Amino acid sequence: MVREISINIEEFNKVDCPFTIKWSHGAEIERTTDAIECTLHPGDNVSFILEFKPRKRGSFSAEAPIYIRGELDDGVFNKLHLNGEFPASSIDVEPTEIYFTPVPLGTEVEEKFRIRAKHFDNMAFIRPNFLTTPRCSGDYKNELLRVDFPNGNVVPPQS
Repeated sequence: MVREISINIEEFNKVDCPFTIKWSHGAEIERTTDAIECTLHPGDNVSFILEFKPRKRGSFSAEAPIYIRGELDDGVFNKLHLNGEFPASSIDVEPTEIYFTPVPLGTEVEEKFRIRAKHFDNMAFIRPNFLTTPRCSGDYKNELLRVDFPNGNVVPPQS
């Protein structure tokens, strides 16, 4: 039995939609601005490639209703649900507060801490913001953070 299939892709046409659908192989399709249509004969198949390429950070979703002529009174037979997440950049530190000065004279203090930087561009420059002159600097490369202190001490990049 021959089946005529239609996929409604109106949501894919929205300006901020990060999803795309492309024909891969199988039965030939006809594509309009709002739909992908094809006819399947017994033994036929059709395959698509779905891509998620967001232009901004956030959570995204889209639905593409699938119709099969002659099934369910030509109503929606099924839906293609797409969900994607491009997380926001974040930096968090354990412990949340670190006091490097003042330290009493003649006292050695060792404090271990971890800085996690997530979802930054690979060559982002990270600089602390102090009310006075900046006292340390660092960089973020290959998903690792390095901090340089004025006295020459360095917190090396570690995973």
